[in-house]
Amino acid sequence: MEVRLEGISRKFNRQKVFQNLTYTFSSGETYAILGGNGSGKSTLIKVILGALTPSKGSIS
Repeated sequence: MEVRLEGISRKFNRQKVFQNLTYTFSSGETYAILGGNGSGKSTLIKVILGALTPSKGSIS
């Protein structure tokens, strides 16, 4: 199984958290999401898990 992010963006009000992100997570691989405080790591994980919806794009 793989998870594909296609052009996803997320914003809160006018604040962009991430924009036009495309990536494929493959089964059996280990990934790390790195970034400073407030860079959108937790928001990205919540979007991938379905707890938040992306402002644009799709996840399959």
